[in-house]
Amino acid sequence: MLALADRPVAEGAEREALTRWVERGGTLIRFAGPRVAERPDPLLPVPLRAERQLGGSLSWEQPQRLAPFPENSPFLGLPVPEEVTVERQVLAEPSPA
Repeated sequence: MLALADRPVAEGAEREALTRWVERGGTLIRFAGPRVAERPDPLLPVPLRAERQLGGSLSWEQPQRLAPFPENSPFLGLPVPEEVTVERQVLAEPSPA
């Protein structure tokens, strides 16, 4: 498993290596924020909509804290910092699939 921060993967050797790794069974976790939303790349599983700020339609009004990891999570036991909150969303573009 590999987790990438909010950054696009530029064309070239890095993208080719990541693509081969995923095609061979690697799991790539993407954290999509304003950078990825502005410059999507083929390693995203779905097309993205533009970033949404809190307070918009279909949104919550206050920043949300992270929930504890469930018992069946591979992340169970990792501490969830109190100061980490979610203030913005990047959403997948709806599709019939």
